[in-house]
Amino acid sequence: MLVSELVTNVVLHARTPCEVVMRRADVLRIEVIDHDPRPPIRKDHDPEAASGRGLLLLAGMSSRHGADRDAKGKRVWFEVAWPNGWEGGAFLESRRS
Repeated sequence: MLVSELVTNVVLHARTPCEVVMRRADVLRIEVIDHDPRPPIRKDHDPEAASGRGLLLLAGMSSRHGADRDAKGKRVWFEVAWPNGWEGGAFLESRRS
């Protein structure tokens, strides 16, 4: 869901190609890179609005998040806990039984 929110922000606001990068160490870090140097802006929206909660969801569902900018664009990222013992499909299969 969080990846979808960040990619949707690129489509709606940056309007540039983007790249999604996933890195795993003690946490899973996901980065969405675009070519628009403007920072992401969290706005207060009408509670009944159909959109505008992506960065709020990011703050609530990730353990850490942020954005880094340079002359080429920005990298919006978040981190989530990586469950002990999860090695790809093995974790998913053990949860299905």
